[in-house]
Amino acid sequence: MKMSSVWCLALGLVLLTVSCGAEPHGIGHPDQCCFKYTTVKIPPKQIDKVEKTSLQCPMPAFVVTTAAGRKFCVQEFPKI
Repeated sequence: MKMSSVWCLALGLVLLTVSCGAEPHGIGHPDQCCFKYTTVKIPPKQIDKVEKTSLQCPMPAFVVTTAAGRKFCVQEFPKI
């Protein structure tokens, strides 16, 4: 009886390890998603980078990174 519990525990740990993978968000999950849009107006001079979020994210967005390193989620591509 106790031996079957040990086997179940060992199998569970193996499955958990395999399912987590080596990626920080697990296999098949995007690195960054947006869950709300900012209302802040970002001056074009301060925009350093613009990236579109993955199609796997719950809502489409663009991640705008400023020269200071701050990130904002916007609904529409900013006019640079």
